[in-house]
Amino acid sequence: MSLGGRVDITDYWAMGFRGEYLGASAGDQPGSIFTVTGTVRYSPIEYLIISLEPRAEFASRDIYFSRPFVTDPTTGNSVPSLNQDWFFGFWIGMTARIGN
Repeated sequence: MSLGGRVDITDYWAMGFRGEYLGASAGDQPGSIFTVTGTVRYSPIEYLIISLEPRAEFASRDIYFSRPFVTDPTTGNSVPSLNQDWFFGFWIGMTARIGN
């Protein structure tokens, strides 16, 4: 399930958000993930969009790896130890719009 929206602030700037829920009940490790993404868009010229998107993810069980890594004492392998991941470094992207 996904829910989102966008508001054009000026001819050049827009802001938006998106929330997504992904649930699973099959397999031996059921779980769910909820994500929240914000978007700031700037279009300095026609047909060019520059986007900035911070994102946060929350899981119902530990699926993300921490730093320093947590290791399984039996196998020595790295194991997931977090149920949330905050990506506040930003995605920066450019899109060229072609056509209408």
